[in-house]
Amino acid sequence: MLCLTNWREGVNYLDNFILGELRHPEVEKMLRSADAGEVIEVGVNVGITSRWWLTLNPDLHVIGIDMMQEALDYTGRCMSVLNLGSHWYPVLGAVGDAEGRMTVRFDDPMEGTNSLDNPMGGIQRTVEINTLDAYLQRAPMKKPLLLKLDIEGHASPALRGASSLLQTVRWVVVEIHHDEELAQSAELLTRQGFGLRHFYGRTMWWMRLD
Repeated sequence: MLCLTNWREGVNYLDNFILGELRHPEVEKMLRSADAGEVIEVGVNVGITSRWWLTLNPDLHVIGIDMMQEALDYTGRCMSVLNLGSHWYPVLGAVGDAEGRMTVRFDDPMEGTNSLDNPMGGIQRTVEINTLDAYLQRAPMKKPLLLKLDIEGHASPALRGASSLLQTVRWVVVEIHHDEELAQSAELLTRQGFGLRHFYGRTMWWMRLD
């Protein structure tokens, strides 16, 4: 049970799971049968995807990375309601291919389309940028099973900063926002030894071939 409480969660659940954007039978079978392991979600927002994967198998752990503290706090509260708080590990920051800081603009920290390069917004905030490999050094991770990227067009820099993770994680799912992100992400994942297994809507599913 996901414990949906507002329209944003309902829309997210409808698009991603009822309509199938984030459903993949092979991945869900793998997650259900795993005796342990981690799912890494980059771009958490209201946390529906993280909650969904933990309902498949409560023995999993989710490492959630988001540049908005409000998104991490909200998801953490939802995990606690579901008695899954001990399986949720939040990491605050924006993901890229180098370390730094950047000022971002936004109107609502819980808006799902907030991004590093948004030129509009009445609120400004300076956020940390770092590589996915660096962020994961702060999290308890033993057996990475799945990496999910939904960061509004910035998947390729995130993948460039995840060379260590990509040597061990079994599956990568990327939500595509423009053609450049698609081409660069595909080239990077192919070079790292992944094969495309499924493409539905805006979502690409990649599996390690070895």
